[in-house]
Amino acid sequence: MPNKTTIAGIVLAVAVLAIAAFVFMGNAKAAEPSWSGCYGGVHAGYTAGNAELSEGGDEINLSILGSHIGVQAGCDRQLGRFVVGGFASYDWFNSDSDNSVGPVDIEIGLDNKWTLGARAGYLINPGVLAYAKVGYTEAETSGKDFDGVDLGGGLEIKLSDSVFLQADYTFTAWDSERLKGDEAIKVDPEMHTVRLGVVYRFGAGLLE
Repeated sequence: MPNKTTIAGIVLAVAVLAIAAFVFMGNAKAAEPSWSGCYGGVHAGYTAGNAELSEGGDEINLSILGSHIGVQAGCDRQLGRFVVGGFASYDWFNSDSDNSVGPVDIEIGLDNKWTLGARAGYLINPGVLAYAKVGYTEAETSGKDFDGVDLGGGLEIKLSDSVFLQADYTFTAWDSERLKGDEAIKVDPEMHTVRLGVVYRFGAGLLE
């Protein structure tokens, strides 16, 4: 279940979009429809995670740090200065953490992660989109598979008619799980990710 941090993040993301719409609405002319269509791309970034492990009365926090690369695809529709759409992504990670709870040695390594989500954004100008996103995600680790919720936001910048640059941040709240092989150990992880990506857009006007 999403925790208080996730709920606060959703409220903040909605507030940022509302403020952006208020500031720019009415001052800017409607942009030419150029964001409707589908896209595919690649990205890379850095991940900093934290996992709270507990066994009986013992509790420790593990820091999980590392890099990742991934691929993504999605489709958007432009509605005036607003853009809405859906996306899918898959990431490979190089991150792990070693520690112990009581007499048990714990190693948690994040191997891969896939996400299905939606995003909504506002065109600050015809070539810059500020967006918020939310999605369902599942990760495979060295000890257990985790389900969770992604929440984030960022900017997408038009470099040419077809090529766009993305820069964004994602907070992931995972469901609590118990480790395979030792059901007494409960794991409650969360993760912060920043990334840069390049996407190629095609089928302009297809979804208008």
